Amino acid sequence: MPGQPAGFFGGAMDFRQHVVSGTARGIRRFAGGASVFAVQALHSRCISLLTVTTSLLALDIYAIVARL
Repeated sequence: MPGQPAGFFGGAMDFRQHVVSGTARGIRRFAGGASVFAVQALHSRCISLLTVTTSLLALDIYAIVARL
């Protein structure tokens, strides 16, 4: 910019770029952690659902065999 010292302008731009990149990195890190947590929670719920379904299926098979 004309009339402004190059060092000040460059330093301000470097600082702004540093803040923006740090914020973006923090958001990515938070989102990554949140998605890992969500996948783990979903995985545990799926395992629980699979366990319940398997138990119900086993009870159904037991009831069918008991009738024979």
